[in-house]
Amino acid sequence: MAQAGYTPIQLYYSTTAAAVPTNTNLASGELAINVADGKLYYKNTSNVVTLLADTANSGTIAISKGGTGQTTASAAFNALSPITTTGDLIVGNGTNSATRLGIGSTGQVLTVSGGTAAWTTSSGVTTGKSIAMAMIFGF
Repeated sequence: MAQAGYTPIQLYYSTTAAAVPTNTNLASGELAINVADGKLYYKNTSNVVTLLADTANSGTIAISKGGTGQTTASAAFNALSPITTTGDLIVGNGTNSATRLGIGSTGQVLTVSGGTAAWTTSSGVTTGKSIAMAMIFGF
């Protein structure tokens, strides 16, 4: 209900399921709602009526539409993640996005090289205890 003294905005609407407005039904920029389906449409400046929102969407949303194409959190993460192999790490690539750093080889340690994570051959640190000591005491 509109507040007293104000004119409510009335959208072009339909109560018929599956009804979609045509470009002759709407002015450019005008919205239309199908209250039976819970769908919101708009007409762009090219005279094309496009679905803007859909409350009835109970399926998956494709990556190309801003979703993940998945239905669970784990599957969604895997669909968007750059990792492909056991032991991979996700690291920032300096352009505000993530990239894959593959697992290093036996005897390598994770270091920083040129401002990014890199695997480097260990120099004298050979066991877990030695690594912990090196980290604590800086050898």
